[in-house]
Amino acid sequence: MLTSRIVVKRNPVLARLGLPEFRPFPPFIGGRAQTIAASFWPQLPDIRPTRTEIIDLPDGDQLVCLENRPAGWQPRDRILVLVHGLAGSDQSKYMIRMTRKLVSHGYLTVRVNLRGCGKGVGRARKPYHSGRSEDIRAVLSRYRDLYPNAPVTLSGFSLGANIVLKLAGEDGANPTGNLDSVTAVSPPAHLAASAKKLCHPNTRVFSNFFMEKVIEHVEQVKKAYPDVPEFKPWKGMTVSDFDDSYTAPHSGFLNAADYYAKAAALPVIASIQIPTLILTSADDPVVDTDSVRELPPIPGVDVIVTNHGGHVAFIGQPLSKAGVRWMDTVILRWIDRMATCGCPEP
Repeated sequence: MLTSRIVVKRNPVLARLGLPEFRPFPPFIGGRAQTIAASFWPQLPDIRPTRTEIIDLPDGDQLVCLENRPAGWQPRDRILVLVHGLAGSDQSKYMIRMTRKLVSHGYLTVRVNLRGCGKGVGRARKPYHSGRSEDIRAVLSRYRDLYPNAPVTLSGFSLGANIVLKLAGEDGANPTGNLDSVTAVSPPAHLAASAKKLCHPNTRVFSNFFMEKVIEHVEQVKKAYPDVPEFKPWKGMTVSDFDDSYTAPHSGFLNAADYYAKAAALPVIASIQIPTLILTSADDPVVDTDSVRELPPIPGVDVIVTNHGGHVAFIGQPLSKAGVRWMDTVILRWIDRMATCGCPEP
């Protein structure tokens, strides 16, 4: 019987970083298994924040940011600003894990809670969504005022990845504050295609999870602000339904289609003019990755699309050079290059 040998094409970004291609940790091979495994994988407890920063937004809402400062950090050293995904917060596993690792590498790390999330519950009447790049600009501006000589890397995950890419593309040659680089993991850059994928019967387990969390979020907003109009979800409501009936009308969009068109990062990625890393997986069960895979070459924008890895997961083989947390190693190596030479080049 003939057998075929799978040949993995070497990604030039990984080659430059001196890291191996991603190979999943058996038995978590497919995207669904990877994504679920990442949610239940054991990890260290939270790291106590050094301080809390409250960001006032122009419309009266507030963001709550948790700052962790490593010993020896100086106001001229690099800052990492982390932005979570849908139904996430400062307590998301990847946020805690990356904070621990970044602090150990000497970076002051800021975990941003999007509107009403995490420690920010009760501080925002308007919903967070994939297009609120202006909120992250407020964070970057605040940290420029606090530390005017500290360069900033902005790192987003899932929904947060779309936000940071959108911000960088909108800013073009004039980055906000001291922003000089961006990393984005599993971005739903084509929001309409990603919403359609999440509404497919095969992704129902993930859709149900997100819907449970976002409805809980809406209830928290209503409790904090009783004058907010009542929202009544219905059985079988999809993410697209929610965006059409809640996110869009509460955020100034005509409907879900208008929201997806205006909030998506994809149309502005080509305008990014600072070093950027985009990491995603072809078997992501939550967001569309075809749009990222089909991006034309953009100067300064590094793209890694793996065959496997799921959604913000990338549970790798423990004996490989990058270890079980392959994603973390790639991000850290890329950022370290930025910190030492001002570019991701060796």
